[in-house]
Amino acid sequence: MSESRSRHFKPLDMLVQQGELALFEQLRRRARGLAPIVRIWHRAVPEPLVHHIQPVLFQNRILTVWAESPVWTHTLRHARPSIIARLHELGLTGIDEIESHLSPVDLPRRPLPGQPPVRDAPSAARPGPDPATGLSQLRKALEGAK
Repeated sequence: MSESRSRHFKPLDMLVQQGELALFEQLRRRARGLAPIVRIWHRAVPEPLVHHIQPVLFQNRILTVWAESPVWTHTLRHARPSIIARLHELGLTGIDEIESHLSPVDLPRRPLPGQPPVRDAPSAARPGPDPATGLSQLRKALEGAK
């Protein structure tokens, strides 16, 4: 390993001794707090909303979820009271509020347990150019430039 890289990487036992694993411990605690919610999420959230929002953080009795688009954020706003009530019925009484934010990334499309894979709806966008046509146009343009 090069000298510059070795300065950035430390053996795990050295990190433990230096107390630098606090971030990993914090992430582990957050994941543990979110795990029960993720396990029953598909039972608490109605279709089709369940496919477009995802819980990402549970802290201070507030569940934060990411939504694929503003449409799903708006839909969640109307379904929020019934989702919280359903989570309480399923034993998660510590959730008082659900905050939604637009996802910074595309959410993975996961099927519900026992259901076929989720398929995206066909795109309404116009089809892109034919690659063969584009290649022939590029060749003609290059030949004309000679």
